[in-house]
Amino acid sequence: MRISVKPFIAAPSLVYSYHHKLVGIAVLICCVVLVYTSSSYAQFPDPNIDVSCMCVEDNIEVEILGFETFTGTASGHMTVRTGIQYDDSGLATMPMEILSHNTKGTIGGLGSITVDHDFSRPSPYSILQELSPGTYFPAKQEMYVNILITIDSLPDMTLRNISTATLQNPYQNSFPPSGVVYTLQEPMALEDVTDPGTTVAIVHSYRARIESSYIPTLTEWGMIIFCVLLFGWMAWVIVRRRRRVTAGI
Repeated sequence: MRISVKPFIAAPSLVYSYHHKLVGIAVLICCVVLVYTSSSYAQFPDPNIDVSCMCVEDNIEVEILGFETFTGTASGHMTVRTGIQYDDSGLATMPMEILSHNTKGTIGGLGSITVDHDFSRPSPYSILQELSPGTYFPAKQEMYVNILITIDSLPDMTLRNISTATLQNPYQNSFPPSGVVYTLQEPMALEDVTDPGTTVAIVHSYRARIESSYIPTLTEWGMIIFCVLLFGWMAWVIVRRRRRVTAGI
């Protein structure tokens, strides 16, 4: 009597069931990623999130009263903490508290300059506000700052702004921002902290460009590419398994 042994081949229903589960898991992962992406980019961040950004001030103009106007550049960072979103005349608005602000640079004819956040004088909460109701982005951002300035050529002085200054970016598509520019809205008078009320210098121009954020993020296109790669990998796994099943491995 001849006994024949055939290699075991999984039932097609079992194979397809496995494939369907695998594809289902991939679809679920992609849906979660896309929902997270859309919610992250379409709305303002949750409250109590600390965000740090690198910035470059490439157009500083400082007039020392009685002398002349000097220009220079600086670079540094700013950290803010997000607040609870509220409605302002029908526009979604997110307050931000400045936690730190430090930049260092050089002013031609004056030497090194350092700008620090003035913690002794609380400034109003900065804001991120949508431009159209219900859209979140694009939005405008206004930073309200009180600062301390030290300059090499004025060793006996620590300067500070007499009134809270406003830096504004009128249009941005995301938060944290990247590649956007904030400009001083009006000249900023400076006084010596030891002689308040007397203007000794005026900042006529101050433009801060946000270079990058410390928080790594993926753009919408990045997420789409991720999903495409994930589906490609799943397709490769399915094809490879089918070949193994057909070969009886």
